Amino acid sequence: MHPQPARTSGDRPTAPQVRADEPAQAPATGSDAAPNTSGVLRIVPVLRGTRLRAAARAFVMSLGVAAATGLATLQSIRLGLSDRESVIIALLCGLCAGMGLAEILLLGPARRAARDRAAMINRITRVARVDRTEGFDALLAVEDSHELAGLARAVHDALVSAHRDRLEAAALRREMDARVGREAQKVASDIGRLAVTDELTGLLNRRGFEHKLEEAFEMAQRRRQELALLAIDLDRFKQLNDQLGHDKGDIALTAAGEVLREILRAGDFAARAGGDELFVVMYGTGVEGAARAAERIIRSYAAHPASAVMNGLWPTMSIGVAGMRAGKALSAGELKRLADEALYASKRSGRGRVTTFSESPPAEAA
Repeated sequence: MHPQPARTSGDRPTAPQVRADEPAQAPATGSDAAPNTSGVLRIVPVLRGTRLRAAARAFVMSLGVAAATGLATLQSIRLGLSDRESVIIALLCGLCAGMGLAEILLLGPARRAARDRAAMINRITRVARVDRTEGFDALLAVEDSHELAGLARAVHDALVSAHRDRLEAAALRREMDARVGREAQKVASDIGRLAVTDELTGLLNRRGFEHKLEEAFEMAQRRRQELALLAIDLDRFKQLNDQLGHDKGDIALTAAGEVLREILRAGDFAARAGGDELFVVMYGTGVEGAARAAERIIRSYAAHPASAVMNGLWPTMSIGVAGMRAGKALSAGELKRLADEALYASKRSGRGRVTTFSESPPAEAA
């Protein structure tokens, strides 16, 4: 085999021209399926040519041996040798001619073919390795007339096809892994959100409220900002449940959640801690601003469309307002206690109103 210079630039062969982003083609099925015989069809003419060359060599050897034997016999007759001597000389000449022709036509080509096969196997082994340093085109560095050229082309095409399939499978695996990762993140996010969300109102539940209140309190302390807390209670909510049923009570709570979400600004949050116990946290807002927001909440809730179907039992809202700096609260728990005290003052004062906590206790409490 006579290797040709590699068809790549530089001293190092280039990688095979297979793109990882080539679109995958669905395998043919049923009657559309057709075996890939391109490599086999390339080998068939080579094999046919190999048999013809072998037959030609055998013919040349036979003709050469016959010619050498005939010439030796004629020369012996011309020299007047005996029949025995002529036969011996003819046999020796035929033997020598056969050995010479065998070396030229059979043994030499066989040794070269063995070396070429070993070189081809070694080259196939190198380019088939995962950590190969040669491209698949290294297999094509063979003369087209060589008997292994068809085999080299068939192996090249098979390796390129397998490599393309491997790249497509790897791309599909990466895509599936990314999709599974995104779905897992979404599920984890949903689970985390549901763990701190009240299912009925869509507001934070008690766990989420306490956690976010602690965070907001610490941030307000660090930044020396005011933090207002509104404690809200639905007046005569138990009476609504007892007379019209819990379904109507759920409607009243859902409406309360809608009203609270409408007044929230960026950075504010609302929560349902349980039953009809609601809270709103307003960051960077003083007590007076929070009290005005509380008045809007009471009016919006009283005018909610759902109130028209409650037969006059639509609850009002009592709200207590406390400020972290105004009330000199030292912890989130203390701020909640101050807001609850203001809420109880609203309840004692006739319900349906807003009461702001002051350091001096209300007269009724005194």
